[in-house]
Amino acid sequence: MRRIDFSEWRKQKSRVLQIGLLTESPFKGRLVGNRPRDPEKERILSELDRARWERYLQSGKIEKLGPRRYRFRIDSANDD
Repeated sequence: MRRIDFSEWRKQKSRVLQIGLLTESPFKGRLVGNRPRDPEKERILSELDRARWERYLQSGKIEKLGPRRYRFRIDSANDD
């Protein structure tokens, strides 16, 4: 019976998988969304998101159940 070194087999399998993924991938070049966001834009978006979260908590759309548990109430599509 043939013996196989598992660590060597794993390295080889990983290398073959990477090569296969690269050759079969239709995407060439930079992936969409890889560019870093402008720091000012990031700050503004974070502020808006935080304000929306607070608004949802105040209106009851989101209910805090525990330290890391929330309930999201869905009433209608345009409740924003």
